[in-house]
Amino acid sequence: MVYNDGMDTMKYHIATNITELRKANNFTQAELAARLNYSDKSISKWERGESLPDIGVLKQIADLFEVTVDYLLCEHDSPEQAQFRIDKTRRTNQIIIAALAVFTVWIVVTVVYVYGMLYANRTNLWTLFVWAAPASCLVALYYNRAWGNRKIKFGILTLLVWSLLAALFVQTLAYAPWPLFLVGIPAQIALCLWLKIDPEQNPVWFPRKKKK
Repeated sequence: MVYNDGMDTMKYHIATNITELRKANNFTQAELAARLNYSDKSISKWERGESLPDIGVLKQIADLFEVTVDYLLCEHDSPEQAQFRIDKTRRTNQIIIAALAVFTVWIVVTVVYVYGMLYANRTNLWTLFVWAAPASCLVALYYNRAWGNRKIKFGILTLLVWSLLAALFVQTLAYAPWPLFLVGIPAQIALCLWLKIDPEQNPVWFPRKKKK
């Protein structure tokens, strides 16, 4: 069948994309029909290019396969490319959300500092900015737990250890507690050793003795 005009071309792209996405996700026509509350005959007609799903159904299909509606209307080499774009967009959104959460810490600290300077006549609130660093690391650590990986976690924990020691040092500056930073050395070594552990091997912290 030759597609000449724009409508026929769009039908072809929609038919091809629905078919490829359905097969890539191991759905039968009947299973896809059940997900969309349509008959399998309707799915078959869409995939043959004999009819078009309405815009609401296109949105359902796009949400089901985690692609955009625009993706369904355009020509693509394979559904894997669509998944790559969706994963990339999702990752970008996760980074932005985590960055906004971290910046919220600094916004709160800045507001408290300005308020203290203007209305409470406090001049020693600058240390809040020092404590904002480890607080930011804790926020970043929370989001990394859900979306990040071990290497990023290692970097965040490293920043947490040294920023926390720096904050404690500044807070107790009158006592010149420079030995505080010595604590960071074994902590950093422990983090490096932790990074070397292969999580796939299910290591145990306290190995049991073998029975004779």
